[in-house]
Amino acid sequence: MKALDLAVDALATSRLTRLVVEDAVLDDVRDHVWKTFPVDSTKVGYLISCRACTSVWVAGLVASGLLSRRIRYIVALSELTILARAALRD
Repeated sequence: MKALDLAVDALATSRLTRLVVEDAVLDDVRDHVWKTFPVDSTKVGYLISCRACTSVWVAGLVASGLLSRRIRYIVALSELTILARAALRD
């Protein structure tokens, strides 16, 4: 694996993990899952509230090749944009 591919996959994993765990666009999905699988008492509920836990599964998805290279690049660029904006605010 080339260094660029690894960097893109890492950024894509970070962005998709953020999407699952905290982005507002998936609030309704998380709420639905948490009603069925409460965070405090189930592993499934905890899984989508924990960045470290979710990132393992997202990394598996990214590394599996199920996402096209183009999609991985788009998601990685989104994460770079978020990181750059955060750095410029500091």
